[in-house]
Amino acid sequence: MLPSNRSFLTSLVTNPKGLTFNDLKQLCTLTDGNLSRHLAVLEKGKMVEILKGHEHNRPLTFCCITSSSRKRYLECLSTLEQVIRDAAKETKDEPAGSLVRGLSPSGA
Repeated sequence: MLPSNRSFLTSLVTNPKGLTFNDLKQLCTLTDGNLSRHLAVLEKGKMVEILKGHEHNRPLTFCCITSSSRKRYLECLSTLEQVIRDAAKETKDEPAGSLVRGLSPSGA
């Protein structure tokens, strides 16, 4: 998943009622074109729902995360949290030197 897609999904998960295109654009700091493209990909994958309408005679695009995507995203976060807890436990149990033993500089 692209970092910007994670940004969209995080914004939408934390706003379960959805966000307008402009609010989402501001939260993700992307251009109209970039946001439109990413949303099209997420909509094609049935991860978001795009609703178009009018408010005060002006076009309004509204974006919502689908319930299945919300569930999958929260499961993914739960898994990542467990990985972090496990890594923190391992580093607490082992001295720092033992974690890098056998590694050589990458030259980067």
